Amino acid sequence: MNFMALEALRAFVEGGSIAEASLRIHRSPSQVSRLLAMLEQEAGFPLLLKEGRRLSLTEQGQGFYQRIDEMLRAGDAVREYARGARRKSRTHVNVLVAQHLIEGLLVDAVARAVQEDNAFGVTINARMPPNVDAWISQQQFDLALAQLPVEHPLLTTEVLAESRAVAVLSGADPRAAHAVITPRVLGQGRFIGLPQRGALHHRYARAFAQAGYEPEAQFDVSFGFIACQLAVRGCGAALSDPLSALAQIHLGAQIRRFEPETPLQYGLIYPKSRPPSPAAQLLIRHLRAVAAEKLRNVDALVAATPARGAPAPRRRKARGA
Repeated sequence: MNFMALEALRAFVEGGSIAEASLRIHRSPSQVSRLLAMLEQEAGFPLLLKEGRRLSLTEQGQGFYQRIDEMLRAGDAVREYARGARRKSRTHVNVLVAQHLIEGLLVDAVARAVQEDNAFGVTINARMPPNVDAWISQQQFDLALAQLPVEHPLLTTEVLAESRAVAVLSGADPRAAHAVITPRVLGQGRFIGLPQRGALHHRYARAFAQAGYEPEAQFDVSFGFIACQLAVRGCGAALSDPLSALAQIHLGAQIRRFEPETPLQYGLIYPKSRPPSPAAQLLIRHLRAVAAEKLRNVDALVAATPARGAPAPRRRKARGA
C-alpha cells in the first residue's frame, strides 16, 4: 500500500479533519482527499463515513487503522534513529518519558543540564503509560523515564527514586482536614479513579484490599495528572504519584499521606546494547538531584499537615514585643 496514503490516514485520525491532516503531512487538502480515496480503493472497503460536513472512521476503518498504527510507529522509530545517527553528537540525548514525569521531573533536570553545558541538547518523546514497556521496545532511545517495574530483555533498569502514593484534594474539601487519608476517608466524598490497567491503580487497589474497603469512583480518567487537576478543582479526591501531585501545588493542591502505604519507584531505563553517553550521564545526575529535592518537598508538605482537630501551631513572640 502507498505509504504516504497511510501517513495521510494517520494525520487525519490524529488531527480530526482533512484540513488538519494537510498541515501535518504538508499536502493540500485535495491531495489528502485523493490519498485517502486511493487507500480506500486499495483496502477494498470504506474507511471514512461522512456525517453532515464531518468525516469519521467507519468501524472497518477503525480496525484497519489499529493494525497499521504499529507499523507507522516503527517507521517513526527508524527515522528517529537515522536523525540521531546523522547528529553523531555526544552532547545530545534522545529521551523517552512517561507524560506525567515531563513537568514533574524532566524539564527541571534538562534546564540544569543546559546551564552546566551550553552544548547539551535533548529530544523528548512522550508516550503515555501503561504501555511503557511496549513503546520502549519499539523505539531507538538513549534514556527513558517511567514508573517501575518495566521489564524487557533488551533493557537495563535502575531505580531513580523511591516514594509512595499520596492523596490530592482541594483546600475546600473537608477531607483535607485529615493528616492521613485512608480508603474510608476517601469514601466520605467523591473519588477520582484511574484505569484498571494502570500501574498505580493496581497498587492502590491492593491497599484498598488490605484495608477491607474500596471507595466507589465517581470519575474515571486515563492519566494521573488529569486526576490531580480535577481534584484541585474540587471534583473529588485522587491518589497520585508525588511528583504529579507536586506539579499542582501552584493551583492550591493539598497533598496528604495515604495509608495503607503504597510504594512507588521511578526508574531510569536504557538499552543494554550501549552504556549511557556522557550527555546521558549529565542528565541522569541532574534527574537524581531534582527527584531527591522534589520528593523532600513532598515529605515536608505532608509532615506539615496538622492532625485533624489539632490547634494551629502558635507563633513565638519576638523578644521585646
